[in-house]
Amino acid sequence: MTRTSLGKKTGPKARKGSKTIAPSDGPGGQSHQPTETTERQVRNYVIAGYKQEDIASRLDIDAKTLRKHYRLILDTAMMDQLSNTAVTAFQLAQGRPAVLDEKGREIREELKPEIAAVRYVLRTQGRQLGWAERLELTGANGEALFKNVDLSLLSDDEFNTFIALCNKVGLRFPGSAGNGAAESEPSA
Repeated sequence: MTRTSLGKKTGPKARKGSKTIAPSDGPGGQSHQPTETTERQVRNYVIAGYKQEDIASRLDIDAKTLRKHYRLILDTAMMDQLSNTAVTAFQLAQGRPAVLDEKGREIREELKPEIAAVRYVLRTQGRQLGWAERLELTGANGEALFKNVDLSLLSDDEFNTFIALCNKVGLRFPGSAGNGAAESEPSA
């Protein structure tokens, strides 16, 4: 009986008085034994977004064998990576002051807040605080972007689709009703 770096037991389980058949996990009837290298490979493939079948093929094992030996990695690798990325983004969004030694020499340089990281944090966590990113469709000086749009050129189906899309994104037109749609359908 052996253990992987994750502490899982591998190998055949022998019971008193029972026949033990070695599992055939790989090609040619060979039993697969996870190693630190294969665990690292599986973790990297999961983070890169590969499907389990593709990972198993790359390791030259069956997909069932992959799930049997690497279940914990398959279930948690992406979550771990995303949480590490989020922590880094929060740190970049906050920035940090420079660190100086007792003589005033810089030990660690100042990290100024990164706008991309700030936007990431606001997009992912800002809704809880009431922040929302909005797209404003206006022309110069806040005037209507669409001044002379002839909606009568649209069929009824096209017009209804257009209004539904406008309502979905909250697009408002000058002279429109408060619900985001035009006050009346175009006259033919």
